[in-house]
Parts: sequence; structure tokens; C-alpha cells
Amino acid sequence: MRGIPGRDDGYRLDALDGVPHTAHATLHEPATASDVVALCVSTDADVTGAVYSGTKYAAWAITEGLRQESDRATRVTTISPGVVTSELADSITEDRAAKAMRTYRAHAIEPDVIAGAVSYALTQPADLDVNEIVLRPARQR
Repeated sequence: MRGIPGRDDGYRLDALDGVPHTAHATLHEPATASDVVALCVSTDADVTGAVYSGTKYAAWAITEGLRQESDRATRVTTISPGVVTSELADSITEDRAAKAMRTYRAHAIEPDVIAGAVSYALTQPADLDVNEIVLRPARQR
């Protein structure tokens, strides 16, 4: 991926930068009836941080706006996973925070589940638009 115009850090993407820039790069070419844009940008995990929550809601809102404003041949899907197993927890060095993360992720879903949801959205007929998929562990409320 090329650097982001106007940014000197080149490759940094977060929810507020990444969604519009990824959408622009993806939709630069005219869509065909088989084109699908799947933006996995939101979350359904227990969101408690004000800034984190805000960026995830913004990502969902930008994606929804993109869906409504795009050419009808372009299908846009938001994937909102709950708690997912990842290496993020392994990088926490503060003991109390690491323990809290292990407890939090004790009932996480595996990344393959998210991949299956993306595959589902991508393999639907061209005349079917899967707008949003929310996935969460059964124990997450």
C-alpha cells in the first residue's frame, strides 16, 4: 500500500484515516456488477474507551454513508466482530492489564470466523447486498 497523501508517516491507518482512504483507493476504478467492497472496520466488542468507541462508531457511519452514496453496482458490507483472539494481548507488559485482557479474551472468537463472514459477504449474488454482519461470542452480551 502506498503512503497516505498529506501524511509523512506513510503507512499509518486508523479508523478515521483508514476507512476513507481505503474506500477511495478501492473505488477509484469504476465498479462492475460483480464488485464488492467489504470494509471490516467496526466492532461489537465491549467498548468502554471514549475515543476507541468514537472511532469505531465513526468507521461504521462512514461505511454506511459510503454504502448509500456508492454506485448501485458496488456492495458495501460492515463486519462488526465482538471479542476476537489476536496477538494484541501478548504485547501487554503491565501485569494487571495483561490479566484483565486474558480474562476479557477468555471467550473470544477465532479469526477464521471473521474470515468466514467476509467470505459469505463476498460470495453472495451480485443483486444481494449484505449491509452488516455482527458476530460475537455467545457469552458476550
